Amino acid sequence: MSDYIVKHEDIEIHLSSGDIQSLDLYTRSSDQIHVLHKDKGFDVTLIESNFSSKEYTVSINGNIYKLQIGDVHDQMVASMGLLDVEEERVNDVQAPIPGLIIDIPVKEGQEVKEGDALVVLSAMKMENILVAPNDGIVETIHINLNDAVEKERLLITLA
Repeated sequence: MSDYIVKHEDIEIHLSSGDIQSLDLYTRSSDQIHVLHKDKGFDVTLIESNFSSKEYTVSINGNIYKLQIGDVHDQMVASMGLLDVEEERVNDVQAPIPGLIIDIPVKEGQEVKEGDALVVLSAMKMENILVAPNDGIVETIHINLNDAVEKERLLITLA
């Protein structure tokens, strides 16, 4: 197993820690380095980075590349098939507890983003804001203001 894998489109480069340590690097700034490898110089500038997805956009001698950089742990997770999990879309918003509907800040047909408030449910003297579990369109509102609802009652259906 390699220590690191660098991917760009259909190209995959496997690197060991020794490969990386053998590079002749000169740091010019926090986002720019000069690399000397096999008597060739490369100016590398970090343009954009997304650490959580391990995706980076870099300029190497003026050419732009989108790279994905993984390590040994990423290889193990991939080999175990844990990256093949599909995200389940939730369309039904249900009451998590019994309570009273005190606000419905959306209307049928309205587009909502993940995290937008859909319903305010009062329970045990507390206001609970129920939010959109994912992006979608409010298809059906199954409740009215001042309705008393039981736990798991269907409140809103998203499309």
